[in-house]
Amino acid sequence: MNICFIANANSVHTRRWVKFFIDRGHNVSIITHSFKEMEGAKIYHLASLVKEDIQNPFLIKIFKFIFGPVHASKFFTFSLNFPLGLIQTSFYIKKIKPDVIHAHFVTNHGFYAAVSRFHPFVLTPWGTDVLVIPKKSSMGKRLTRFVLKKADMITTDGDNTVQAMLDLGAEKDKIRKIYFGIDTKKFSPDKRSPEVRKKMGLNGPSVGIISFRALDPLYNVELLIRSAPFVIKQCPEARFIIVGKGSQGVYLKELAESLKVPEYMSFITFLSDEDFPQYIASADIYVSTALSDSGLAASTGEAMASGLPVLITETGASKDWVDDDRNGYIIPKHDPEFLADKICSLVKDKTKREAFGKANCLLIRERQDYYVEMGKMEEIYQQLVDKCI
Repeated sequence: MNICFIANANSVHTRRWVKFFIDRGHNVSIITHSFKEMEGAKIYHLASLVKEDIQNPFLIKIFKFIFGPVHASKFFTFSLNFPLGLIQTSFYIKKIKPDVIHAHFVTNHGFYAAVSRFHPFVLTPWGTDVLVIPKKSSMGKRLTRFVLKKADMITTDGDNTVQAMLDLGAEKDKIRKIYFGIDTKKFSPDKRSPEVRKKMGLNGPSVGIISFRALDPLYNVELLIRSAPFVIKQCPEARFIIVGKGSQGVYLKELAESLKVPEYMSFITFLSDEDFPQYIASADIYVSTALSDSGLAASTGEAMASGLPVLITETGASKDWVDDDRNGYIIPKHDPEFLADKICSLVKDKTKREAFGKANCLLIRERQDYYVEMGKMEEIYQQLVDKCI
């Protein structure tokens, strides 16, 4: 098949999704605002009239009122770029002549795809686009409804996302549950490395607590940092590894300083695709403090596949994947002392950590295998293409 993705080519989730179809021998194109190339795919770059780092304070205030403070900057940039992006997307689609197009994220790439009027059109929300944005603004809600209506098929990984789309008017028979999937060949306990542990500052009895969510308000990493003094008081062998970048990067480092825990905390802005699995497997406990997720967050699934016990907030399908005292813990979104107690219960009990990790590894292999899920996606593409012939 000739498959065209409209998506953020910088995103590791896009690249892992696309790679499967390249490896399967399909012709793959990506229409994107990013400038990152990908071996085996033809990239069609969308020009930007306004760069993300060029902002107008007055207009940003207006966009905060319309879209909410978390997404104001994104939609400011998108709204000024979308007329050109819309024209270019339609031009590229005519040039590519795909059998099917697949847009990832509703309120930007999905909008481009919907207005192009190309069919078959597959849409995959990533969570925030249907769980948060429509609740923050009437404009975002109308845009989301429009895109959902135009899609021929919608895939998602969470029941909460399904319900949110139904509430927005999506047709139930158009929705399929497809997980992003975890590549258990790449994310595995076998990737654990003594050398990487040293790089992470984990020596001797140290126990590494790792987070790799973006440093933005939505992912609430502040909760983990605020739990650190309580953890250190009970478990001085604990060490925190914060992987990621975002709008709160400077604030969170200053918070660690003010709480007098910087010597127990490492901030890592970037990891390569090659290093990422080793860093995850070389930690001991994974924590996700997100305020919203669709289904099971990919980062949580990767940690589970790597043999780590997980502590995650009650979002998305968290209770479908984590049972308290079996493979991890569900934690409140705003209680650092509760989180600290659960972290310490694992720091102090290596046997429990290992048992939880083994259970998680098995669970991901049974229910979230990347190759199985992408195989389902391939069947959906073929069915839609056959239907349109």
